[in-house]
Amino acid sequence: MSTRIQIFAILLISLFVLTGCGSGDTGTITGKVTYKGSPVSSGSINFMMPETGSAAQADLNKNGEFTLSTPLKTGTYKVYFLPPPAEQLPPGQMSKPNEFVVPKLYQDVGTTTITKEITSGANKLSIEIPH
Repeated sequence: MSTRIQIFAILLISLFVLTGCGSGDTGTITGKVTYKGSPVSSGSINFMMPETGSAAQADLNKNGEFTLSTPLKTGTYKVYFLPPPAEQLPPGQMSKPNEFVVPKLYQDVGTTTITKEITSGANKLSIEIPH
């Protein structure tokens, strides 16, 4: 769980840096994520530009759709996915992990092979996660 908090903190700091830059072109991002032809209906999609550390995150809805709330600087981003947070239960009750269909390979910025080029203006992405 502390890893998730660290990732969230990095993403938040990156968003502040991104919005404060002001120079260069940016693009808005919307899209849909599928795996084996079905929408990925939980968790989040994450974009990170390794060279600059610029990053952003958006939740996936039940149709696998997402919208980033902040434009990204143009360039090539690594794309990875995080499962939804575990459900909070009253003390003494055991929680079961949320089911997440995305293979582990694509759940880490260091191992994902998915990249997307963000261009100036509107970017509508269709991302099919490889098997």
